[in-house]
Amino acid sequence: MKNVEKRENGITLVALVVTIVVLLILAGITITYVFGDNGVFGQASDAKVKTEIAKIEERAQMIYNSLLATRYQGGSNKTITTEDIVKELEAEGYLVEKVNIAGNSIEGITVEPKQIILAKNGVGEVEVKYQEKEDNFVYYVVVDGSYYEIKLINSGITVKQVEKTSEGIIVKNNLEIEGNYNTEIVKNIEKDENRITIIAGEGSTTITIKCGEYKDTLEVKIAPQATKIKAKAINMLEESSGQIEVILEPSDAVATLSYTTTDTSKITVNEEGLVISKKLNTTTLRDTAIVTVTDEQTGKTTTCNVTIEALKGTYIEYDVSYIDMVKGYNFTKENGWRMLSYVKNDDGTYSNIELISTGYPVEFFYYYNQKNNEWFVTSTNTNVMPNLTTFKREVLQYTNYAGTDTNYALQAAAGLYYNFGKIKFRYDTARNNSIYNQGWYKSITNEITYDSSTGKVARQAGNELFVKQGVSSGIRVLTLPEVNKGLGRGATSVTQFKSDKTGIFYPGNLENVPILGRLNLAFGNARCLLASPYPNPEWAPRCLATLGEGGSVSHVSHELVGSYIRPVVKLVDKNYEIEAVNNGSYRLIPKE
Repeated sequence: MKNVEKRENGITLVALVVTIVVLLILAGITITYVFGDNGVFGQASDAKVKTEIAKIEERAQMIYNSLLATRYQGGSNKTITTEDIVKELEAEGYLVEKVNIAGNSIEGITVEPKQIILAKNGVGEVEVKYQEKEDNFVYYVVVDGSYYEIKLINSGITVKQVEKTSEGIIVKNNLEIEGNYNTEIVKNIEKDENRITIIAGEGSTTITIKCGEYKDTLEVKIAPQATKIKAKAINMLEESSGQIEVILEPSDAVATLSYTTTDTSKITVNEEGLVISKKLNTTTLRDTAIVTVTDEQTGKTTTCNVTIEALKGTYIEYDVSYIDMVKGYNFTKENGWRMLSYVKNDDGTYSNIELISTGYPVEFFYYYNQKNNEWFVTSTNTNVMPNLTTFKREVLQYTNYAGTDTNYALQAAAGLYYNFGKIKFRYDTARNNSIYNQGWYKSITNEITYDSSTGKVARQAGNELFVKQGVSSGIRVLTLPEVNKGLGRGATSVTQFKSDKTGIFYPGNLENVPILGRLNLAFGNARCLLASPYPNPEWAPRCLATLGEGGSVSHVSHELVGSYIRPVVKLVDKNYEIEAVNNGSYRLIPKE
């Protein structure tokens, strides 16, 4: 009989292990799908955050619009800020975190200038400007425990869908230079917090400067070297400044220039080519100095001639022109007036400027005992002029004057000095000897409106003729003491000849004066009336002093026929700067 063995069917150990592994894989896939970042719950959570952010953006925009409408209705121009909107959101229950960044965060950068032109091997600097945030805070709305930045940009509200991280704040000193520029053109770049220094080669290239996510570009051009340099000559006043102008060839060349002078007793010059002149000595009206200009790139040199002029005697523009009564020459506003005196102020401006006519604008007929057109008064009328004793002492400086305080000549002299602006002058082609104590002129023009039918006014007072309209001025006649002081002699001297170092006290041959050209205006024996009695005791009671060619002082009897006046205009109540004019004169610039 045969024995039969019975076996039971079951799962082997290997099959069990495989089954468990498969189940784990399937479970992992299921968990990841459901609970992973991109799973069902993750997507649902992300959708929830996006929805919440969109809701916050929409609500913030509504708040902004409401604030804007309130501002317009109230007539306010106050700027609406992110903080204003955040306050409203917080009041409505939204969770907002305010982070203090202490001004360390930016919203963009700008390079200034955008282009620089350098000489070969030259060094240039550009500035990096940072666009700061509107305040020292960044605002984050908190959604599901994560932080999202809320910003107001151009009337629109955005919420950055990037979580706050420590790298989220951009710091200024994180400047970077992208390496896509031509290193043959830009040999080296150095940078600090807000400046880029460039050492140039040849050609041109573009540099990109970066700070965090923000960028700007700088164009660098290398100009050709100068093949020729030339410096323009300078005309300047004593104790003034002038800038050397250098012309390069070719015109687009760039040079590194240096300036030197050996005439240090006359001028100084700085590294920028600014020349400062020193005061001339009392015997010099004009001097010259030389500045050497060197191009450090090529070694080429040139010189600049500097002409320094004394301010006293210089031609000053003044808007009163006239026809000279002796020569008939038309003196213009550029050459008709010269500097007589001034005060130099600590700030470099000038005040109490006095100008004297170059030629003879008017002729005057004075007869000592006639009171026609009376413009001089007796010593008792102190409201019109000071006591004649004071005038004699303080203005004339006549300590030994023999005339009395009431004589005709002293009264006339005081009138010429204090009341010249009231004296009447008649427009005519010739003097009328029957009209005493009056003047004549052929043509005097300034800003005052004349008779349109004739172009002239028959009779004008001195102030109307010689004072520019709208200028606070005084007007008078030269005195003998100031003439003598300018000529270097005593107050009452009547020496027949003395050289005029300033060139302003009597018109001589003007042909060598640059601004006038070769006019050959030798005035000969023309005599200029002075606001001083003749100091000789014999003539003092009746005769005024006159100044002639060569500095001679005399009188022309008690009836001054054929005497001329050179008026002095004093500019008051303003300080002036003085600038050179191309024609060789100088212009006064009022400084408010």
